[in-house]
Amino acid sequence: MARMRDRKKAKRTLFIPNLSGVEGRVTVPEGDYLVTVAEIEQNEGNAADYYKWTFAIAEGEYKGKKLFYHTSLAEQALWNLRGLLESLGIEIEDDDMELDFDALLGRPLMVTVEHDSYEGKKQAKIVDFSMVGDAVAEESDDEADEEDEDPKAKKRRERRKQKKSESSDENEEEEEEEDEKNKKNKKNKKNKKNKKNKKKSELDRDEIMDMSEDELVDLCEEHELDIDLDDYKTLRKKKAAVIDAAEEAELL
Repeated sequence: MARMRDRKKAKRTLFIPNLSGVEGRVTVPEGDYLVTVAEIEQNEGNAADYYKWTFAIAEGEYKGKKLFYHTSLAEQALWNLRGLLESLGIEIEDDDMELDFDALLGRPLMVTVEHDSYEGKKQAKIVDFSMVGDAVAEESDDEADEEDEDPKAKKRRERRKQKKSESSDENEEEEEEEDEKNKKNKKNKKNKKNKKNKKKSELDRDEIMDMSEDELVDLCEEHELDIDLDDYKTLRKKKAAVIDAAEEAELL
């Protein structure tokens, strides 16, 4: 009897491997992130099948962390799938399409993350996405000429003049003369093409992503990028917009 009681009191143990190099659960902060497609799974749902997308953060403190998103194949939800595919640079056809999953892996896009609560736990949720420079189609020279008259370009020049007004009157006059000279040069397509070829590959995407807002403003002025950074709320969106403009100007 004594031996039976000893067996009942015997300790039960669990073997736990070394956890020192294992990270705990991390919820990335709210904000905008550059991500790439890491995995796509097709799953069955109660109402309709859906795709489960896994994105990997491509840079910064949380590089490598995963974010998840679902796109339903229900007819009333297909707008969401279309928006995501367009943000990945996929051209939408007028009929059913077949896409190679492997061809989508590694494609970049920008996502906006906000926090949500599920079963009492805070989690990072993708609430919006947009295209990055790699997926933007290059505009024709005629379209670029039309942008010279765009109100945004005029607004940018006015803001630049206001900033320079703090310096001497002489510097301000030189800035206005330079603006007029650049405006005349843009009207000549041949000169514009030659200028683009000289500037080609002068910029680097990684350097742009590391810039401050003031550095982005200086870069736009130096390379005459037709973009108004005031139209974008976050620094991340300003950087993405500058990359888009640089792609269009053949500077990347």
